[in-house]
Amino acid sequence: MIGFIIGFVLTILVILGLVMFGQAMVGDPNDVVPEEEDGT
Repeated sequence: MIGFIIGFVLTILVILGLVMFGQAMVGDPNDVVPEEEDGT
């Protein structure tokens, strides 16, 4: 049971890591907000 929980957590961490890495590689414009364009 403990091994199942550890594997489940590791799987989630790997998926989250791939998603974050994928967004960083693509360069999602929604994540990067230029300081010049202030909403204020």
